[in-house]
Amino acid sequence: MSSPNQNKSVSGKILILGLCIIAFCLLYTGAWFWAAGKTKTWVTDDLANGSFNGINVQCANSDVRGYPFRIGIFCDTITTEGVQPGTQASFGAFRSAAQVYAPGHAVFELDGPAVVRPERGILASLDWDLLHGSVVAGLDGIDRTSIETNNAKIDLQSDLADESLGITLQHGELHMRRNNDDLDIAASTRGTSLSSTLPYSTLPPFGLSSDLTLTGYAPFLAGQRPLSGQAVSGEIRHLALDFGEQGSLQLSGPFTKEADGILSGEFDVKATNFKMLGTVLKEAFPDATQAINLTEQLLRGLTGDGETASVHLSVRRGSVFLGFIPLGVIPPL
Repeated sequence: MSSPNQNKSVSGKILILGLCIIAFCLLYTGAWFWAAGKTKTWVTDDLANGSFNGINVQCANSDVRGYPFRIGIFCDTITTEGVQPGTQASFGAFRSAAQVYAPGHAVFELDGPAVVRPERGILASLDWDLLHGSVVAGLDGIDRTSIETNNAKIDLQSDLADESLGITLQHGELHMRRNNDDLDIAASTRGTSLSSTLPYSTLPPFGLSSDLTLTGYAPFLAGQRPLSGQAVSGEIRHLALDFGEQGSLQLSGPFTKEADGILSGEFDVKATNFKMLGTVLKEAFPDATQAINLTEQLLRGLTGDGETASVHLSVRRGSVFLGFIPLGVIPPL
């Protein structure tokens, strides 16, 4: 049988434990709402004043939710205005969430439709069934991010000419990460189709995939805007255009795009089923028929089967060479 003193001791410990739990809950709640307030201030003030690459981001009816175990930003709509005059965009609702023990790792969803005006004279309308992604950030900005979309539709319209381009894709992904001072980018699309009055709309459905590094571009994810008109260099580890049974093109190698948009580089190129691929490309790009025919003849001479060929191409200030043989000119990008 326990004594009164022992009962008092146990009761006292339970009381102290209860008070500690209450104190912790109060401190945790205060910290959560303090962090929520800081987050909302960052959204309403810093982002709205161009803290990310000089882009002003407006979050309509912004709210921070998720208490007690998560914290996330919610917006009814998002509108942005870029540093270049006339650069604007608007999107649907935005939702995000991060665990309180890892606030720098957030997942998000963005609703369509969207309207983007990258510059005066061009208007892009977009919609999708699903667009979601994730962001991992530190004190010095975003470290890596990924975006994934399904059944996306893009319509590009020129205000200056009666031309339009429609793009649909079953699936698309974009991944970016900082790699010391450089920026790694990987992207892919599947089931991509074009519709337009322009010749290249005759391209059959295709897939795109790329894996490349831009030298010195890590500050972009850290919230710094690249200088306008500066040269861009890097390495393409993999760039592929795949038409399935109608052939494919794969390219890799270092490149430089000068400030004037002229491309230079050394590229290893592999073509599969290049005879059928040449027919597809000539129908889509009739102005390049002569260069495509010359390339086909050279590849056929190298392989003899019209199926698969691997060659090395040099691009010198926009001029393309197979060895010492000129194939054509790439216009400024």
